[in-house]
Amino acid sequence: MKFTFTGCSFTLGEGLELEKADRQNYCNLVGSHYLADVHNLGEKGNSNYNIFMSALNELLYNKPDMVFVQWSGLNRQWLYPGPDTHLIISAEPQSDYTYRDLKLSRSQLQFFADQYQLLNHDYHNTLEMVRYSNVLAKLGNVTFINGLLPWQKDIANLTSLSDPAKCFSKYTKNLLDFDTRDDKELTDFFIKLFEAVSTLDHKLWVNMFDSMYTNIIDTGTDDRHPGPKSHQQYADTIINYLEKK
Repeated sequence: MKFTFTGCSFTLGEGLELEKADRQNYCNLVGSHYLADVHNLGEKGNSNYNIFMSALNELLYNKPDMVFVQWSGLNRQWLYPGPDTHLIISAEPQSDYTYRDLKLSRSQLQFFADQYQLLNHDYHNTLEMVRYSNVLAKLGNVTFINGLLPWQKDIANLTSLSDPAKCFSKYTKNLLDFDTRDDKELTDFFIKLFEAVSTLDHKLWVNMFDSMYTNIIDTGTDDRHPGPKSHQQYADTIINYLEKK
């Protein structure tokens, strides 16, 4: 049996001593449980577009018994200043960036990321991620894992419109620019979002609205990423999902 995992640093195992090769990486724990060979395509700072493309390639050409797709942050983007480097645009840049004559401090990257976020809103990114998921679902043998998606259950419930001020989560209000839109605009945008999410097959998701990020119970060697206990919890959650399925 062969399993492929694709995702960001959570799947890579950043924070674990041996990362992909670490026995405590959740991918290896799941693979060990099913005596499966594991192919780990996780990359630090991975974007959902890259994750989608790697999963698509696996499903079309390598055809493992299961592809586990761990979605990352909605606003991550990779830029390519040169043929031998990439620059990750994320909500919280972790370091300065230097490439030949291009030198950007962490604060400059943060400013750029903030401006980029204004030009590339998470509302659109959510719809894109839904489209990616639906394309992969049609190919079969795929399981989705919410790694860093911040969306909340209210977007999957049309009754949230009965009292938006009370029913909308803080994240959904921010996503829809709640304080600056009139009722009609809010309704129109919410319905479009709800209709998109309604096209997803919830049965293919391990933890649709309960991200790995919000369930970190310990940290690894870098004091930022999930530690061994968290990886064990992720593996148990996935195995329980597969057993029920």
